[in-house]
Amino acid sequence: VYGTCYQLERNDRGDGFIVNIIGALYEIFEDRLTFNLYRIEPDGLAFNVAENLESLSAAIQLAEIYERFLHFDLDTKHSLDLVDSLLQSLRENPPYRWTSD
Repeated sequence: VYGTCYQLERNDRGDGFIVNIIGALYEIFEDRLTFNLYRIEPDGLAFNVAENLESLSAAIQLAEIYERFLHFDLDTKHSLDLVDSLLQSLRENPPYRWTSD
């Protein structure tokens, strides 16, 4: 995710951006300095992935992570429960834990 470049294009209505992430389209809207992220399905319907993200960069990074999880599920046939338990473990025990000495 870090260092990856993506091309943003204005959506047809001009109130958001479209970005292609690993072959899937995502739409990002800015709302009062926060960003909402939607995945656009092949049939044109969109569903909400996340709301109130702090930056456009965070929205794009989350879209890439989300898409990679979907590919993981499809390519390996592993349940996303495995991903969920890994994320829960990382939340509880972050490898980047900061301490004040």
